[in-house]
Amino acid sequence: MKKLSEGAVDAVVIAVPASGLPEGIQVIRLFEDELYFASSKNKKPKQAEIDLSEYQNEKFLTLQDGFATTSGFYEAFKLAGLSPNVVMKVGDIFSPHEYGFQRYGDDAIAGQGEGAYGGCN
Repeated sequence: MKKLSEGAVDAVVIAVPASGLPEGIQVIRLFEDELYFASSKNKKPKQAEIDLSEYQNEKFLTLQDGFATTSGFYEAFKLAGLSPNVVMKVGDIFSPHEYGFQRYGDDAIAGQGEGAYGGCN
């Protein structure tokens, strides 16, 4: 953002931060990511919408810091007043499938669509 504000670059494609956008920066939405809750068969939600407090002690894996999905993952827990138990961070969305959900617990995965948190409470 600093280079954009200083005029060193003309445009960037970014995930817009929840706050702290520099004054004078114009943002146009390209698409919106949805977060999905994926779980092992042993931890399958009993209803279509979940309450994150029911999963606050579960083991999560997520994308490494710097991904828009990671920010959304932490923001969802923050909005719920919780802190997730992250046991592993991966560098791409395909790694969770290779490692298997049962081995590491629950997972937050990105998908393109509408809705900021995919119905998660």
